[in-house]
Amino acid sequence: MSEKLFSGIEAGPNFNCEVGNSPENIIGEARFAITTPTESFGQVVEIQ
Repeated sequence: MSEKLFSGIEAGPNFNCEVGNSPENIIGEARFAITTPTESFGQVVEIQ
């Protein structure tokens, strides 16, 4: 069985994106400035 992963995005002056299997175990994160909707969401989709 594969591990369940959860993600979250907080948008303010920047996008803060995190992926983990619990709130205490974040296994990936990215932060970047918000630009255009197409560019910003494109960066979110690229996070793995």
